[in-house]
Order: sequence, then C-alpha cells, then structure tokens
Amino acid sequence: MRQSVELLHRFRWAPGYDFNRVGILYTNRGAPKDQTCVTGDCITRLANTYMEVEAGQGTTVVPYHRVLEIQYDGRVEWRKPGL
Repeated sequence: MRQSVELLHRFRWAPGYDFNRVGILYTNRGAPKDQTCVTGDCITRLANTYMEVEAGQGTTVVPYHRVLEIQYDGRVEWRKPGL
C-alpha cells in the first residue's frame, strides 16, 4: 500500500485524529494551476486505488497517484517525491 494511502487511513480510522482536519492537494486538470485542495469532510470513500471526493456537482473519483500533498492541521505530513 502506498505511504500516502496508509496515512489517509490512519487519519480516518485511528483514535486521536479528526479526519475533517486533513487537507489533500491533488492534480485536477482544468482547475486553477491544475490542482485542487479538499478537506477530509469532502472524502466519502477511501478505496484500494482511489478516493471519492464529494464536490458541488457530485462525486469525483481521484486515483491516489494524483495526490500531491497531505496536510494535518495545516502542517504537511506527506508530499509526493519530486515536488
């Protein structure tokens, strides 16, 4: 399992963490700077190879390889290598 996915699962399920305090920056072609940042309360599912993000226009599937950065309370906890 990818380190980023393990981290998301820890923030979602481990005691002591509040998933709503998570920020996830991911590649989103067509968005400003081709990036979108969402908070944990927008994530409806963490599947094996993707997460589902609830947006104003419905649910979007985001493959984990598009995740660029994961924050907790505004502090970067993980960043894609090479960024």
